[in-house]
Amino acid sequence: STVRLFKYLGKHMCIPGTAHGFLVSSLGLLLVFRTNSAYQRFNEGSKIWEEILSISRNMSRMISLYENEVGSMRRRRILNLVASFPYLLRNHIRPGCFC
Repeated sequence: STVRLFKYLGKHMCIPGTAHGFLVSSLGLLLVFRTNSAYQRFNEGSKIWEEILSISRNMSRMISLYENEVGSMRRRRILNLVASFPYLLRNHIRPGCFC
């Protein structure tokens, strides 16, 4: 009885090709949009992260250049703070990630 029902539904129930094509097209556009927006977010974050690292390197060079005016102890303290800033920022954005 159940087998007969499934055989009957298998023969007489069908989805037109246009509906299938529309579903596949809309699903494809949705996936492309989501992938594109995810890549844009990743790219933007990557640019910001590179800028932070660049500014940190430049600050370290400037402090090392003016070591006589700043002093050795203060230079070391500033360099430690500048070096720890990217890691602390990453931990602020992603808690628990100290890698």
